[in-house]
Amino acid sequence: MAVWLIRAGSQGQYEQKFLNENRVYVTWNGLNQNLAKMTERNQLIEALGSNEPDAKPKKLMNQVCDS
Repeated sequence: MAVWLIRAGSQGQYEQKFLNENRVYVTWNGLNQNLAKMTERNQLIEALGSNEPDAKPKKLMNQVCDS
C-alpha cells in the first residue's frame, strides 16, 4: 500500500486552498511527469533529481518522505 504525505506549503499556507478545492497540488517547479504512474518511492526521487540535478541526495530524500 502506498501512503503519500502532502504538505500544504512549508508553513501550511496552502491548507485552506487544498481543503476548499478538495485537491492537493504538487508545487515542484518544472516537474513534468505523471505521478500517478509512479509506484515506487525511488521513481519519484529520480524524477526530482532529473528536475533539479544540483540537488544533494538528502534534499531529494527529504522531499520524498517515507511512509
